[in-house]
Amino acid sequence: MATNSYKYDRESSAQTAPVMSTVDWLISLIILCIPIINLIMMLIWAFGENDNPNRSNFCKAYLLIIAVLMGLGVLYVIAYD
Repeated sequence: MATNSYKYDRESSAQTAPVMSTVDWLISLIILCIPIINLIMMLIWAFGENDNPNRSNFCKAYLLIIAVLMGLGVLYVIAYD
């Protein structure tokens, strides 16, 4: 009979941050639709200390995508101008 070599650690699988509700995500996405405010809020949510880590990681990834696309746009203008 095969034995399971995996050990379950209850403390490491405990959830450390509350899950964001659908309403929280909806409000966040509505705020991100407002020009200028969206960049300010993304920076606050991404690098603020009192925010949900789920939203923080989302904003960091979103800012990274924006930076990459801006970089590609600059390269395009330089190459084809």
